[in-house]
Amino acid sequence: LPESFGLLAALRVLVISCFDINKMKFPESMSMLKGLKELTINLALQEQLPDFIKDLKTLEKLKCNNSNLKELPEWIGKLKQLKILNISSNPLKSLPASITELTALSELYIGRTAFAKKFPDKISGQDNIQDFFKKIDLK
Repeated sequence: LPESFGLLAALRVLVISCFDINKMKFPESMSMLKGLKELTINLALQEQLPDFIKDLKTLEKLKCNNSNLKELPEWIGKLKQLKILNISSNPLKSLPASITELTALSELYIGRTAFAKKFPDKISGQDNIQDFFKKIDLK
């Protein structure tokens, strides 16, 4: 992607799919997509989320299912506007403690992850995560 890609101020939805995202270089300007509401990274082979996502403070929907995510970064909790998070079909073994900071989150899709069948009782620093997940749709 060209460096000028991040100058698309009116961009609200971005879908990236079907290629090896690990080999793709995202321009630094991607963090300037301040109006982006929905980001989908599907069927890509990424092992971690691209860093530019942490600067997308208006992001409401993040879909990165059917990928190769090994872990979610701690900064995921800084996406305060996030309402929908789809991380299903990834080899994730746990969630970061910062997931509890996503107070706007109303839908969480975790099907076919390594921890989906045996959901963790604790997330570091949390005695009981059940109250947090009562409002989440575990699909």
